[in-house]
Amino acid sequence: MSEVEEEDRALHFSRKCAERPFENIISVIAKYPWHQSYLISTMHRDHIFEMLKLSIESLRAHLSKDYVHIDPTLLERLTRAGLMCPAFTERQKLTLLQNARMECPVDLYHVIWPPVNVLTPSLSTSTTSPLFNTPTGEYFPNFPTQSMSNAPQYDYFAPKP
Repeated sequence: MSEVEEEDRALHFSRKCAERPFENIISVIAKYPWHQSYLISTMHRDHIFEMLKLSIESLRAHLSKDYVHIDPTLLERLTRAGLMCPAFTERQKLTLLQNARMECPVDLYHVIWPPVNVLTPSLSTSTTSPLFNTPTGEYFPNFPTQSMSNAPQYDYFAPKP
């Protein structure tokens, strides 16, 4: 094989891997030992969150370009990985949704608990989120507005039996 052919093959391989850094971030977040909370400091968690937030912003910038061929579902998968992370706070998860400019998927409402409209001091059906001063329907278009006192409770950091 000539040098030119080898260079072309290497160049083609590197173009094809534009998704790899984002896939790696998804893997890190999904496989991190979040259930071992004694190993993870708040600062460490916040650094991982910032990495994810910046990668979502970067991916959105790449997807807006015409000449980049990245799978458009990658943004949703990256955001879902952050939403499913048990260590991130509700505010961090809402920030991820805001940066991705997407609504919360219906099957993941339970990971952002309580819902935005329940965070108001009166627990009323407010139409404005106290976190971002945006309409709650932007993130939860199909979410019920009544009180969620019978919501499932998750304790991700409890020791495993």
